[in-house]
Amino acid sequence: MSDISKAAGVNDALLYRHFESKEALFDAAIVEPLHRHVELLLSFESRAGEALSGDRDAYVTDLLVAVLEAAKDLAPLLGVMLYGGGGYAEPFYTSQIEPAIERFAAAIEAHDEEWEHADFSARLLVQLAIGACLMIAAEERLSGKAADAERIRELAEFLQAGLAPRVST
Repeated sequence: MSDISKAAGVNDALLYRHFESKEALFDAAIVEPLHRHVELLLSFESRAGEALSGDRDAYVTDLLVAVLEAAKDLAPLLGVMLYGGGGYAEPFYTSQIEPAIERFAAAIEAHDEEWEHADFSARLLVQLAIGACLMIAAEERLSGKAADAERIRELAEFLQAGLAPRVST
């Protein structure tokens, strides 16, 4: 904790007044914000059925906008969580990320028969959408230029076009 307090420009006692350990500080600074963002994104899962059988374009675009906005905050936290060591990565991934991916995939699969599409892996689709948004968020952060709404619509169209029924020749 002394390295942390030194880097923050405060004394050890101040940190210990608010956090009993490095682990408690890590939970407050990294784990809790990640958890809140995952829960926010999961709120879209409850609308998936209605959207997939109705206005998919608007739903997918709205969802990608939300994922991109969350990714702007999540990317640095995820980097620390998943690649920072300390034994946090696997438990966090299996308790938070994996179930979120599975819930979205299950919501897509639950409405599989309601729209015409090519065969696809719902899990891979969810991973592609999240990965694309993380990369756009990284580009925004590093270039200083915000992604415009057209870019998100383009991503939504691209993902949906990939699901279009295949025409046999």
